[in-house]
Amino acid sequence: MLSMLSRYFTIFSKMHNSYLEFGCKVEDLLFKGLTTESCYGMVGLCISVAVFTFIYETIKTLRQKFVSSFAKSSRDSHFLNESNSERSMLVEIKESQQKWNRIRIHLIMAFLYMIQVTMGYFLMLIIMSYNGWLAITVFAAAGFSYYFYSTFVLHRPTVVPIEILSPEEYDP
Repeated sequence: MLSMLSRYFTIFSKMHNSYLEFGCKVEDLLFKGLTTESCYGMVGLCISVAVFTFIYETIKTLRQKFVSSFAKSSRDSHFLNESNSERSMLVEIKESQQKWNRIRIHLIMAFLYMIQVTMGYFLMLIIMSYNGWLAITVFAAAGFSYYFYSTFVLHRPTVVPIEILSPEEYDP
């Protein structure tokens, strides 16, 4: 009975805390042996986690661009097929080539999705290490990456909500 209680106590004492710690010590992050105990090691770990997060956002953006270009090309080919039948143009697209292109595109999309999901789970495990510095690094790198890709790659305009006040509500 006593040995069973001591075994449960050792298992319970090795469990993670449910709060963020801001220390420089990390043990077995993602893989056994990926451990740091110095502040320089923590800085290096934070830089590598930021790069990993940036790569994750890159893959998400690639998938998004790929889907939009695939939708555009399928609309164009559909339009081309309709115009061929209506105007009897000399351009002809083989159906087997279209099927092969669709299969190839879906395989690439599935591969990118598998990588994205795997990297997403790795980022979740990094957050669940309960290290505050690593959590802040993931959040900051994800925010920066999202801003970078939405502004410079996807060319989305930045939308800022504006509240319009009536003259009665405005007091100078």
